[in-house]
Amino acid sequence: RIRTITNVVNNKIDGFNIRTGQKVWSSTLQTPSGDTNVYDSFGFKAAPVAGKLVLFGLGGDVWAYNSQTGEELWYTNTTQLIGPSGIETPYGTWPLWVFSSQAYTPEVAYLAIGHEYNPPLFHGGQLLAINMTDGSLVWSELGAYIRSVAIANGVLLSLNAYDNQIYAFGKGPTK
Repeated sequence: RIRTITNVVNNKIDGFNIRTGQKVWSSTLQTPSGDTNVYDSFGFKAAPVAGKLVLFGLGGDVWAYNSQTGEELWYTNTTQLIGPSGIETPYGTWPLWVFSSQAYTPEVAYLAIGHEYNPPLFHGGQLLAINMTDGSLVWSELGAYIRSVAIANGVLLSLNAYDNQIYAFGKGPTK
């Protein structure tokens, strides 16, 4: 098993063997344009899922790594997935909320666009379902899903702060 440490100052990520404490890999978070979004320095969220390490930041950047080797498997960001935010957010991009607003399966990462619940909420927040194989968008749903997102018995649940309703997402008859 591997434990990772991400440094928000230099965008380095290191993987350590939890049994021996030895560093087994090191990588630098980069985007196709070079540097990560400045808002990623607010904090990264990492989750081990089925041999992958999914990592994302408030700046909307998302990476998947092989958790054993540190090889980058794919990169995407919220602008690539759903288009530019324009003037809808103060960040210049669609931010990914890095606290308790995500859930994962081996096939899909569910990440929420948003920020701390400080009204007025900006328009256009969404819950993104991202393919864990290639980083492509599976689906998105309009909403400010800034609180917990959870999966139980094959159903994804979350509170939408736009209308204060709890939403349940499940596979339909065509799956």
